[in-house]
Amino acid sequence: MGRSTFAAVSVAVLLAGVTSRTATLSLPFQPIAGYLPALLQRLAVPVESQVAVFSSASAQAHLVSAENPRVIYFTDDVAVAWVRGSQTIEIAKADPTRGLAFYTIRQDEHLTPALTPGEGCERCHQSSATLGVPGLITHSISDGGNPQAVTDHRTPLQQRWAGWYVTGRSSGWKHQGNRVGQGWLLSLYDQFYDEGYLGQYSDIVALMVLEHQAHMTNLLNLLGTQIRNDAPADAPAKTVSDVVDYMLFAGEAPLPARIIGTSGFAEYFERLGPRDRQGRSLRQFDLKTRLFKYPLSYMVYSTSFQRLPLTAKNAIYDRIITVLSADMERRALLEILSDTEPDFQARLRRVRRPAGPSHHPQTGGTRSSSS
Repeated sequence: MGRSTFAAVSVAVLLAGVTSRTATLSLPFQPIAGYLPALLQRLAVPVESQVAVFSSASAQAHLVSAENPRVIYFTDDVAVAWVRGSQTIEIAKADPTRGLAFYTIRQDEHLTPALTPGEGCERCHQSSATLGVPGLITHSISDGGNPQAVTDHRTPLQQRWAGWYVTGRSSGWKHQGNRVGQGWLLSLYDQFYDEGYLGQYSDIVALMVLEHQAHMTNLLNLLGTQIRNDAPADAPAKTVSDVVDYMLFAGEAPLPARIIGTSGFAEYFERLGPRDRQGRSLRQFDLKTRLFKYPLSYMVYSTSFQRLPLTAKNAIYDRIITVLSADMERRALLEILSDTEPDFQARLRRVRRPAGPSHHPQTGGTRSSSS
């Protein structure tokens, strides 16, 4: 029932001590893809998570096109971006003090591969779209190359993914992805010359998870920043409310029809667990009417959440307990989280623990009171 920490440990070991200096790595180089395959393996980032964006408004726009898309791979705690022909690979990872930290690796087989703190990444990754903190963004891009909207699980699916490739299956509705006039794609095998690319998919389920995760990461980073900076009490209190609403998928856009991914990402993601004593997991998909079968964000297990100040975590836990305890239909969420997250289980027991007996010397009796 314990949650896996392999990926988090891999990231921590690889990036340990990287602050203002460069850290050298031992990674094999491959033609075209460079250090990307070895880096993903080192970070335990699955190829199945690959999503591809071809909008000219994306990073490294001078290289990006429908014939040469930028691809992103991700886990709960790290995202890796690569575009064919670029001199660098970009990495974003959860950071306990900065919220999100950025790194690059230069693609040069004649030099020892080195991980270097990213310079200027905040120009794109810190704005009102990321709630003012270093963060992640998923946009739907108009034909003119300008972002239409920041997308997350609340955005109607018919308005998502302009400027992105989308592979998967569904019926009876259209999204904004793929090239103009294209319908659903099962894979990318015939969309562009794919030498160097590690996968032939831009999986629709992976895209939906990344959208949810990006805004969740930004909310958690905002809360952590407010607590660390001693913001006025009403600011973190509002953010806690926003975090819990988003974690519980308030306002989630209903799926217009059943959705099926084709890259294997959904199967990979569900295997990660953790599972409660009944075998249930917050990573189990629904994909018929909503994204997840048990709508409470798996990001509760992420580094971004786990390294929040204790006061912030407890405030989130207390709010979750209050909301879910009043809703018997969502009791399963409390049970799963209690079984799989020890800190939450301890908090739940503390909140529900009745007060001990109080003594009243005047009468010599006792009275039990409840919290």
